[in-house]
Amino acid sequence: MSELGLSPQLVDRTFPFHVAFDAAGQVLQVGSVLQRLCPALVGSRIDDVLEIIRPEAMAFEIARIQQHPRTVCVVQLRDRSLKLKGQMLTLDNGSMMFL
Repeated sequence: MSELGLSPQLVDRTFPFHVAFDAAGQVLQVGSVLQRLCPALVGSRIDDVLEIIRPEAMAFEIARIQQHPRTVCVVQLRDRSLKLKGQMLTLDNGSMMFL
């Protein structure tokens, strides 16, 4: 079976509210709808703009998130104007997370 590779454009069309960040917490990519709602997200540290509210006491730390691979997370903008619900997936052998 061949590996399915998705272009950034196809990822955006499929997941317009996605966020991808690296192990340092730097936001690398944001879906187009989320980008319109929160233009400050791209290039920022994820925990400066978003907070995890479920599961409680969870931080944007890849090693910690990997301990809960099937957990549904709820995150919100720090100004509480938007909540997102989904799973966080590890990409690139643990060097990146995708919500």
